[in-house]
Amino acid sequence: MCILGSQEPRIVQDFCSKLFDNCKVLKFTKTDLIQGMTSEEDEEFEFNDKTKPDGKVEFWLNKVEIEMISSLKKLVKAGVYNYSKQKKEEWIMEHLGMVVIASETVWWTWRIEDTFRKIVKGDKKAMKNEFEKQNIEMDELTDLLVATTDKQLRKKLNIMITVNVHSRDIVGGFVRDSILNEKEFQWESQLRF
Repeated sequence: MCILGSQEPRIVQDFCSKLFDNCKVLKFTKTDLIQGMTSEEDEEFEFNDKTKPDGKVEFWLNKVEIEMISSLKKLVKAGVYNYSKQKKEEWIMEHLGMVVIASETVWWTWRIEDTFRKIVKGDKKAMKNEFEKQNIEMDELTDLLVATTDKQLRKKLNIMITVNVHSRDIVGGFVRDSILNEKEFQWESQLRF
């Protein structure tokens, strides 16, 4: 079945996973406006502005993509902003998995940059202290994973733990190799990655 010649906007539902990465379906209103997306993991988000699917399908799908990017950008900003203002479990539950991972990565990068600033100011154990904090946070995430039965939260926590193990191992390498400057190759290569 071809979507290009169709006047029925809901026909794209069968092709969403091919059109948009990890999109199971578009969310339509009763009046056929597109109001959001649902992922393969059944996480949903609303668009900032509903999109009207009229005209050629390739044009209104471009509008959907633009709205998706705009809406996700706003959600990531909110995730980064709320990261330090909420309890960890509440924050994880409130935000989409991809927002949680992006926000955690932003904050982790800031923490490592801040650790390098502390080292410059004379705190030679700052990286070791950061490594110990990350070990404690890993234990907390693991405890949370063991304690929860919520399927969505378990998926998010599994991904978070994987990303955090990698991040913690990077910091452990900095401690082991005495990386004390943000200009050293080991840190700059992580920023490029």
